[in-house]
Amino acid sequence: MTHKQGDAVIIVNKGQEGIATGPFPYREGAKKEKDNIQKVFVERFKLKYLYQDVLNSDLSLEEWNCGPKKNQQGNTINCKKCIICLIESAEGDPQSKYFVLAITSHGFTSDGEQFIAMRIRKTYLSLKDVIATLRACQNLAGKTVMIIIDACRAVRNGKGKNTFRIVTIDKRHV
Repeated sequence: MTHKQGDAVIIVNKGQEGIATGPFPYREGAKKEKDNIQKVFVERFKLKYLYQDVLNSDLSLEEWNCGPKKNQQGNTINCKKCIICLIESAEGDPQSKYFVLAITSHGFTSDGEQFIAMRIRKTYLSLKDVIATLRACQNLAGKTVMIIIDACRAVRNGKGKNTFRIVTIDKRHV
């Protein structure tokens, strides 16, 4: 039996075309970003693209994580409508090795912490919360989890920074 390599969730917050200013201006290169990420992880590495048709663009915080909800017996309820609940309920191959979460959006840093802009005005998701939430997902236990964030790292209301870093990968481990 052949097992798939893993799963990928690709979220591209692009904004509304024609809106050039405001809290969430349109991101011109967003479509190209999505195409490139999909080409690498879905076409090249053969990861299964989860939620390709839903919850993959311009997410709100609630669409990312509805938060812990309990039923009358005190058990956690899975809404199966937000990204985190969908990842938790995904019927993935237990033998798969990898999970990729790629998010592209506007963003900023504050006190050294990265924030990702969400669709609703002035709401942000911290990278620290992304990591903590994925660590808590039982479906990801034992998998290599890769998080790719493409968001501005400028200091809030700052001029922005052009950052470029070269990373050498030892081909023996690829």
